[in-house]
Amino acid sequence: MWKSTNFNVLIIQDCLNTLNSLRNTLNSDDFKILASNGDHALETSIKEEPDVILMDLLLKNRKGFDILQSLKNHWNTEDIPIIITTKINTQEHWDESYRLGASGYVVLGKHNHYLPEKIRKVAKYRKALAS
Repeated sequence: MWKSTNFNVLIIQDCLNTLNSLRNTLNSDDFKILASNGDHALETSIKEEPDVILMDLLLKNRKGFDILQSLKNHWNTEDIPIIITTKINTQEHWDESYRLGASGYVVLGKHNHYLPEKIRKVAKYRKALAS
């Protein structure tokens, strides 16, 4: 299995319980966790230059799809893989996420255990494209 260390993972989430759950899921030396709410997602993504972004669709002040589109349309963030991490499990949300450029979709509570390997895979793919 491919393994690397020190991936910077930005979690865009405004629910503290969900943020802590994701931190616990990614509790290893492989991941440096950064966090932002939806209001500061673009600014934080530009400043921190994460390897991967985990993002909820259910944000208090902004719609997740709007943030996803903003990140994918900005030249500083367009190549950062974004994995949607949400409790929403509908085909419509899956389809719209991928249409807007998401690299993955993980339903929280059911599939959290897939996140570490999913992050490693999309980060490896991004590094391969950059070289």
